[in-house]
Amino acid sequence: MTVGIITLVVLTVPLAFTAALTTSIAAAAVLLGVAVADARHFAGRAPEVPSPPA
Repeated sequence: MTVGIITLVVLTVPLAFTAALTTSIAAAAVLLGVAVADARHFAGRAPEVPSPPA
Protein backbone atom coordinates (compact mmCIF):
# COMPACT_ATOMS: atom_id res chain seq x y z
CA MET A 1 0.00 0.00 0.00
CA THR A 2 2.81 2.37 0.86
CA VAL A 3 4.43 1.79 -2.52
CA GLY A 4 1.19 2.77 -4.26
CA ILE A 5 0.94 6.00 -2.31
CA ILE A 6 4.57 6.85 -3.00
CA THR A 7 4.07 6.11 -6.70
CA LEU A 8 1.04 8.39 -6.87
CA VAL A 9 2.95 11.17 -5.12
CA VAL A 10 5.93 10.80 -7.48
CA LEU A 11 3.64 10.85 -10.52
CA THR A 12 1.79 13.96 -9.34
CA VAL A 13 4.23 16.52 -10.75
CA PRO A 14 4.75 15.01 -14.23
CA LEU A 15 1.06 14.23 -14.61
CA ALA A 16 0.07 17.77 -13.67
CA PHE A 17 1.19 18.88 -17.13
CA THR A 18 -0.55 16.13 -19.14
CA ALA A 19 -4.10 15.59 -20.31
CA ALA A 20 -6.76 14.50 -17.86
CA LEU A 21 -7.21 11.17 -19.65
CA THR A 22 -3.52 10.34 -19.24
CA THR A 23 -3.66 11.25 -15.57
CA SER A 24 -6.71 9.10 -14.93
CA ILE A 25 -5.20 6.14 -16.78
CA ALA A 26 -1.98 6.42 -14.74
CA ALA A 27 -3.92 6.62 -11.46
CA ALA A 28 -6.07 3.65 -12.45
CA ALA A 29 -2.96 1.63 -13.33
CA VAL A 30 -1.37 2.36 -9.95
CA LEU A 31 -4.56 1.47 -8.08
CA LEU A 32 -4.95 -1.71 -10.13
CA GLY A 33 -1.39 -2.64 -9.19
CA VAL A 34 -2.21 -2.13 -5.51
CA ALA A 35 -5.34 -4.28 -5.82
CA VAL A 36 -3.47 -7.08 -7.62
CA ALA A 37 -0.64 -7.02 -5.07
CA ASP A 38 -3.17 -7.17 -2.24
CA ALA A 39 -5.03 -10.08 -3.87
CA ARG A 40 -1.78 -11.99 -4.41
CA HIS A 41 -0.75 -11.39 -0.81
CA PHE A 42 -3.92 -12.93 0.61
CA ALA A 43 -4.39 -15.69 -1.99
CA GLY A 44 -4.76 -19.12 -0.45
CA ARG A 45 -5.27 -17.85 3.09
CA ALA A 46 -8.39 -18.47 5.07
CA PRO A 47 -10.56 -15.40 5.66
CA GLU A 48 -10.21 -13.74 9.02
CA VAL A 49 -12.38 -15.03 11.82
CA PRO A 50 -15.00 -12.44 12.80
CA SER A 51 -14.68 -10.96 16.26
CA PRO A 52 -17.17 -12.22 18.84
CA PRO A 53 -20.20 -10.03 19.48
CA ALA A 54 -19.78 -7.60 22.35
